[in-house]
Amino acid sequence: MDRHAPLPAIERLVRNLTVTTSCSEGNVRVPVADRGKGIVDSGRPYVFDPVFTTKTGGLGMGPAICRRVAESCGGRIRAENNPEGGAAFHFELAVAAGGA
Repeated sequence: MDRHAPLPAIERLVRNLTVTTSCSEGNVRVPVADRGKGIVDSGRPYVFDPVFTTKTGGLGMGPAICRRVAESCGGRIRAENNPEGGAAFHFELAVAAGGA
């Protein structure tokens, strides 16, 4: 698969996001989940690559920027499909000294 070739268009869906937070062991964890179609198998290796997109007219910069921000703050981010449908991006950052 050409990682820069757009995947077939995804029709517009009702946008539902679930954002939760937790803090333990000096880290803040934030999963952001949706109920869309999820991450297509062929796109999984590229989801954080700049300019990779599955959206017609998409720029493909969102996940790449999120990863850069998380990593520049000493954190990490990962993406996965939800068993009940949709996708989730989980990011984790260390709590600043004196925080939380």
